[in-house]
Amino acid sequence: MPIFLFRVDSSKEIGIGHLVRCINFAYYLIKKKYEVIFIVRNLPGNSNYLINNNIKKIILNYRNTKINKNKWLGVNSIKESNDTISILKKYNNIYLILDHYGIDHKLQYLFSKYCKKIISINDIQNRKFYSDIVIDPNLDYLPTKIQNYKNKEIKILNSIRYNFISYRNKNLRKKSLICKSKKIKNILIYFGGSDKKNLTKKILSNLNKKKYRISLIIHKNYHDYYEIKSKFSSNNNIKIIDKFINISNLMVNTDLMICSSGSVNWLRCFMGVPALVFLTAKNQIKIFNTLKKIGACLPVNQNDIKNINSLILKKNTFFYKMSLACRNIIKETGEKHILQDILGEK
Repeated sequence: MPIFLFRVDSSKEIGIGHLVRCINFAYYLIKKKYEVIFIVRNLPGNSNYLINNNIKKIILNYRNTKINKNKWLGVNSIKESNDTISILKKYNNIYLILDHYGIDHKLQYLFSKYCKKIISINDIQNRKFYSDIVIDPNLDYLPTKIQNYKNKEIKILNSIRYNFISYRNKNLRKKSLICKSKKIKNILIYFGGSDKKNLTKKILSNLNKKKYRISLIIHKNYHDYYEIKSKFSSNNNIKIIDKFINISNLMVNTDLMICSSGSVNWLRCFMGVPALVFLTAKNQIKIFNTLKKIGACLPVNQNDIKNINSLILKKNTFFYKMSLACRNIIKETGEKHILQDILGEK
């Protein structure tokens, strides 16, 4: 019986998206009676608490040092190699799932000696890999471009059918599609685990807080976390959520979402929620361009914030049409397809 080990991190620098999609897939594996273990590092601003007690987690040590430190790993490659391999040696028949920009082809090569298969989740073009499978859970009209390290034969799963949306959201999708309105009343603001450009505060300061019911999810990693809470908590039309919840529950009654162009957009499409989308990081470029091309978002930038109310009012009917388009992009969750391909059952 395979054992699935996840090597993934969350932090102020990384955010929480990688961890959340791994947790979604882990729940499906547990449902199918597989053993699951998470290997995570105790990085500053991490969200390791999201891995609940039903899932075993091994926490790697982190020390704040400036010596040859990898931006994403928080440590150098030698320490990462030693720490992870010491864990891999304890298990057999390992399927190692990597969702980490810091674990490059050289580390994958070292890990491969102790694993039956390595599966890498990737949404950046032209990375080198030494993995058995690379999953790019985006629309396949933009093919994944990767480089094979040491001529390693790699199976590429490049399609939205390999999305990491949780099977537990199926019933919520049905409710959400029924609730979508042609008039914007309920707005959800979410910029992931790290709003580096302080967009949440800027948007809130400009939005008509009498006209709309606004929900926002913020994280203590936000630079202006305490300022947001102090300034807006007393407003009855604003609901501030600073603890992790299943965002799908909020999407059910959301008429419009304002967000970054991260992987949460595929969940948004699944739930039929239209959005104003900001490009906030280089690793979001592929998703951002895809969403624009298929009409699944209205792309905006910081210059649009001062006119955000007139923009929403002007595009009211457009957003409902976008909702209809979004719901047809993803109609099913992808865990079944991912597992079948990993195990070679197709």
